[in-house]
Amino acid sequence: MALLRAFAEAVVVGAGTVRAEGRAAMWTPGFVFPAAADDFRALRHSLKRAPEPRLVIITARGNLNPSARALLEGALVLTTEVGAAGLKNSLPAST
Repeated sequence: MALLRAFAEAVVVGAGTVRAEGRAAMWTPGFVFPAAADDFRALRHSLKRAPEPRLVIITARGNLNPSARALLEGALVLTTEVGAAGLKNSLPAST
């Protein structure tokens, strides 16, 4: 799974997965398989890609913990109008 993510432009994760795996979780190649993190970065560099794929979180209701590491590190959140209204004042500024 980590190698597949190393080739990806983005990793899409559902809000339920974010909640289930805990606020420290990330879904980047190096997080999934830390022993190869340097190799994944080198591969992405050789492909002329960003050091890590973009994290994208999908949520219908906006039920996310604003202290989740992925949000603090700038994950893109895709949601509905209802979800956006609920998240409007709770997400970190970088999201």
